[in-house]
Amino acid sequence: MQTYLELIEQIKSLQKEAEEIRLKELTDVIAEINEKIALYGIKKNELKFPETIDVKQVPSTNKTKTKLPPMYENPKTGDEWSGRGQKPKWLKKELESGFDIKDFLTNKPDTTKSDTETNPTVVNNTVDEPHNEESNLN
Repeated sequence: MQTYLELIEQIKSLQKEAEEIRLKELTDVIAEINEKIALYGIKKNELKFPETIDVKQVPSTNKTKTKLPPMYENPKTGDEWSGRGQKPKWLKKELESGFDIKDFLTNKPDTTKSDTETNPTVVNNTVDEPHNEESNLN
């Protein structure tokens, strides 16, 4: 088993190796980009260059993001929000105007059924199934 210090040294070595490989590949990558720019007639003002590139911003090839289903929806516009991350502007605006966040839930609970119809009860490790009139007709 490796020690913590050995792992730190291995990380430093790998980072150095990665930078060396990046620099070797850089010339070819720049040449490919320049070929595409010339081929498509791309102008300088059409390109967007960040001031600096943060490694955290570079998408990882081994991670896949799955789109979450929407939890909230604006019925007026159809805008949706999964409930993760910051609230979108449309939702903030609606909440500031007096709406409750529950008003925008995509799957609103059915309030017409009684509690015993929707929630089974567990008694002595057995489930008492929800009550409804149809099951009593048998």
